Amino acid sequence: MFFLLLVRQFKIRRALKLLAQTDSLTQLPNRRSFFSRGDTYMSKALSTDKELSILMLDIDDFKTINDNLGHDAGDSVICNVATLAAETMRSRDFFARIGGEEFAAILPDATIEQARSIAEHIREKIQDNASAKISDNENHKQTVTVSIGTVSYTHLRAHETGRNL
Repeated sequence: MFFLLLVRQFKIRRALKLLAQTDSLTQLPNRRSFFSRGDTYMSKALSTDKELSILMLDIDDFKTINDNLGHDAGDSVICNVATLAAETMRSRDFFARIGGEEFAAILPDATIEQARSIAEHIREKIQDNASAKISDNENHKQTVTVSIGTVSYTHLRAHETGRNL
């Protein structure tokens, strides 16, 4: 009996840990998970002198989507953007929802040029696909676009030391 209770407790603890690290709407890693993993990725990049880039993604005019089409449509847009962006990530990348309509990705071993290329691919994919999924009513069609910022640890470090890349 004690063994069964112990196994049950272990399963519950594992489920709670997963819930604490996962965004309930998109099932992506959440903000807490992103920053925890970000520390690990940054430490590795620092110790091995490897490339590391970050993407920050924000859904444009999200308040307008919520106001015009309702919160269910807004949730649908968030889920569609999450799915489309996650499909674009490389297998070693870490993509998370960090709050509201904001997402972020850690791109290990990616130069700033590679990060920009991935960001542009995500932007195009969302612009081409996400709008069609939020409304069947042509009178309330809302275009979904995103803004994406990129930064590279190696690129920043080079500017701090005065090196040219």
